[in-house]
Amino acid sequence: RWLPDEKFALGIWGPSGTFKTVCATYAMGFWGKEYLHGPMLKAGRNGSTINAQMDIFKAAGFLPQLYDNLKSVDKRDIQAYVSMIHGVMEGREKARSDREGNARETIAFHSTPIITGEVAPSESSTSARVLGLSWTLNREEMKHASEMAEELRQVRDHLPYVGWHWIKFLHETEEVLGKEYHEYRNVISEKFAQRGFSNTGRLASKFAMLKSIWA
Repeated sequence: RWLPDEKFALGIWGPSGTFKTVCATYAMGFWGKEYLHGPMLKAGRNGSTINAQMDIFKAAGFLPQLYDNLKSVDKRDIQAYVSMIHGVMEGREKARSDREGNARETIAFHSTPIITGEVAPSESSTSARVLGLSWTLNREEMKHASEMAEELRQVRDHLPYVGWHWIKFLHETEEVLGKEYHEYRNVISEKFAQRGFSNTGRLASKFAMLKSIWA
């Protein structure tokens, strides 16, 4: 609503069996019980088609959407992933014609993709759009994660109340990410450039966005 052009995705990269999808699914539960049934979008040859992915990301509105179990070993899977990320990040579907040859109405993307997988694909323009989390757990952390997952399972029906209060707060707050956000992003972008980072604009946008949301 405030910064429609400041888009990014979240990537959760780590070994299989480390509760990546479980954690992401419970986080999605803040937005409604239906999300707790599991990811609607699956990567891979037996997963969702590009058209289905685009339709689901459009239908999600401003809510996030989970894209699960990306494998980095199949080139076709990577191509589909890259196409999806660029499509959603560009903010609007490409122009298409209907059966009569007339231009169809294009729909804006506002959703934030959340991707889970073992290894982040090494495609620079996509990586700049995806905030990557390195998800590794030792034995003690795995035990703790298992206990936390069970605790969340017992209160899962209450999770949507959290999302309701968050949306209510955003609707009523007078705080707006405006002039100060852009000034802060420019300062961070310059710092990243001095350190020799590439794509400093996108990196600074993600950094400033997360800091602003947290504040």
